[in-house]
Amino acid sequence: MVASVLYRKVQDLIGTLSVDFDKWKEMLENTNTAGNTEFVPLTQTIKVSLKKLNIDLNDLQQTIQIVSANRARFKDIDDKVRHPPPHHLITTRTGTIH
Repeated sequence: MVASVLYRKVQDLIGTLSVDFDKWKEMLENTNTAGNTEFVPLTQTIKVSLKKLNIDLNDLQQTIQIVSANRARFKDIDDKVRHPPPHHLITTRTGTIH
């Protein structure tokens, strides 16, 4: 199922981003970032991950819209899979993509 695979991919990426961002914040607050060889690569990793997350969220939203618009073609998809809480997508996007 495309929607559930995308949803899991988004959840995994959010988990990884959360760990990376916590590490990034800790470095920012407690080290000289100019002299820290891990800071710049971690910053780049976070930026790339945020772009991927935005793409995956768009793909997930489009998939949900396609299934919703063509309900007769997707009878095997129950409403729980078809309708993840929309506020979750909005919260994820506004909470992580700036």
